[in-house]
Amino acid sequence: MQKNRHREITLEIRKRILSGKFRPEEQLPTRVELEQEFNVSCVTMQRAIVSLVDDGTLYTKGKHGTFVSKFPREIYHYGILFYQKPDNSAGQWLRHWKVILHETENLFTKAPYSLSVFYGDRNQLNANGNAGFMEDIRNKRMAGLILAMTPDYFEGTEIIGDSDTPKVTTSAGPDCQLPSISFDSMNIGKMAEYLSGRKRSKTAIVVSSRQLYAPSYLDEVVKKLKSHGLETHDFWILGADIFFPKSIVSAATLMMRDKNFRPDSIIVLDDNLLPGVIEGLQAGSACVPRDVELVAMVNFPYDEKLDVPVKLFGFDISELVRLTKIKLDAIRQNLKYEKSTKVKFISDTEYARKRKD
Repeated sequence: MQKNRHREITLEIRKRILSGKFRPEEQLPTRVELEQEFNVSCVTMQRAIVSLVDDGTLYTKGKHGTFVSKFPREIYHYGILFYQKPDNSAGQWLRHWKVILHETENLFTKAPYSLSVFYGDRNQLNANGNAGFMEDIRNKRMAGLILAMTPDYFEGTEIIGDSDTPKVTTSAGPDCQLPSISFDSMNIGKMAEYLSGRKRSKTAIVVSSRQLYAPSYLDEVVKKLKSHGLETHDFWILGADIFFPKSIVSAATLMMRDKNFRPDSIIVLDDNLLPGVIEGLQAGSACVPRDVELVAMVNFPYDEKLDVPVKLFGFDISELVRLTKIKLDAIRQNLKYEKSTKVKFISDTEYARKRKD
C-alpha cells in the first residue's frame, strides 16, 4: 500500500489545483506540513513532489518552497470527444463535428491552453491514439471535457465515472444528466418568415433520415410553415442519410421535373445535405432563386463554396464553444451555472454582424 502512496498524493494535489484550492503560482504548504497531513515519510513526499515537478505542475525555488506552475496542465488542458475519426471508412464526418472541432481548436490550442481529441466509443478507451487522453483523465490532468455526442456512448466508463473532471455535452438527450450547451429545438419560424417575405407559398422540406422517424418534429415544422402561409405536401418532404449526402441528388431532381407542380422554395434542415440538394436542382434545370428559393440550416462559420444563392440560418459554433468553456470553468471552480444553456438561432446577416462587432 505504501509503495503507491506517492501516486495518491500526486492525484490529491492535482485535484486541489483542479478545484482551485491550490492556485497558479501559489506556494504549497511546507514539505513537513504535507508529510504530516498525508502521514508519509519525507522520501515518499519527495517522490510525489518530483513527479509533479517533472510534469510541469509544480516548480521549486530552493529554500523558498514549492509552487504551483503559472499555467498548470490541470486547469489549462481540455479534451473533446467524437464518435469516430474524420477519415472513418463508414461514411463522411458530419459537418457539425468539423466546425465544432475547428472552433474548439481555435480556442484551446492558443497558449497557455492545450487540447486533446478522443475519437471513438466506450470500446475504444485505450485504442491507438486514445491512450494518452485516458491517462490524462486518470491522472487528473484535464481541466474539462466536451462531449460532442450523447453521453450514452460512455455510460459506465471512466470518462463518465470520473467525478473530478468537469464535463459538458453539446448533444443532450431528454434524459441527459450532464450539464449541456444545446440549440433551440424549434427554429423553423425565422426561415418560414423569410420565405413568406419573399412571396413564396409552396415549400419542400429536406431533412436527415433520422428526422423522418420523429413525426412530432415534422408535424411542428409543417404547422409552422402553414402559420406563415406556406403550403407543403408529404411528397415534398425528402429524407436522406447525412453520411451519404449524394443520396438526395436524384430525389431533388425528380421533385423539380414537373414544372406545373413543384415547390417554389426549399428548406434544408441539415447542412450535410445542402450540396446534394443544389446538385439535384441543377440537374433538374431549376434556377435558384428564380424558380426556387433555397434556405438552409447550417453551422456557422459556413465557408463552403456554393454555386447558387442560399439564405443561411443556423447556430454560431464559436459561441457554443465559448459558452462551453465558461460552464466547464464554473463547474471546476464550484460556481453557479445553468445546467442547460441554449444557443440562439440566427441568420447569416445576424452572424456577420456579430463577427463584425
